[in-house]
Amino acid sequence: GLGLMAFLGARTQLPDAGLRTGLTIAQASGAPLALRATFIDATAGSLALSPDGTRLALEAGIENGNWNLWVRPLDSMTTQPVPGTDKASSPFWSPDGHMLGFFTAMGDLMKVAVDGGSPTLISTGVPSVERRHHGTWSQRGDIVFDDGAGAIFRVSASGGTPVKIGTGRSPSFLPDGIHFLYRATTSPQV
Repeated sequence: GLGLMAFLGARTQLPDAGLRTGLTIAQASGAPLALRATFIDATAGSLALSPDGTRLALEAGIENGNWNLWVRPLDSMTTQPVPGTDKASSPFWSPDGHMLGFFTAMGDLMKVAVDGGSPTLISTGVPSVERRHHGTWSQRGDIVFDDGAGAIFRVSASGGTPVKIGTGRSPSFLPDGIHFLYRATTSPQV
């Protein structure tokens, strides 16, 4: 099993692939498995591990300065682009691992079948104060995401208008598909 996932921030320039960031996955035995992927940045939301733990979805830069989503099986050194995900960010997996949810630079929430097909619009005008969202998708068909500024929203994976349901960041559904964890911060009272 996978014991720890660590993200290394060191970057080096490669002549044919742009910026490269290392990703180390340490097995329970402690033996590291080094993986490589091309990223535009290494901020939270750039990576998503599939529910079965066999694939990694990532946001990566391409030669023309654009970026899109890529999927890489962890037992392979081959990373494949996900068609139709130009300028997509913050990927997250459907519970069955067949689809990716993502956000566009235009403020849309989309989904796409990983094995092929055109992206489908879930919602337009997704609230955002920055390009970084964190999304999670339940077995019941709900998507919960943050707006990057501390508000949490819910929308149906089949489409609709996001509804604010609370405050926090980085929501993640629990296995029951109803409850979710999120990160909350408070300021000390003066």
